[in-house]
Amino acid sequence: MDDGSNPIQGAAVFIDDFDTGVAVANTTTNASGTYSVLVPAGTYRVKATGGGFPEQYYAGVSSPDDASVVTVIESQTTTIDFS
Repeated sequence: MDDGSNPIQGAAVFIDDFDTGVAVANTTTNASGTYSVLVPAGTYRVKATGGGFPEQYYAGVSSPDDASVVTVIESQTTTIDFS
């Protein structure tokens, strides 16, 4: 979301294995600013960039070293929000 809480269409989203840093998936946000990817159960680091904003790691940090772990559990939906 931008500073006015408007969704950002076309932002690039990157999902990397948290421990190894190996890229697992990437996608872009749709018109409503949402995205969906299928990844195996595990721990991940998620980064978004686009819309004229600097890259941001979940949860609201600019350094990969400070990124929060996103844990995906088998057969469950994991939701994160960059706003």
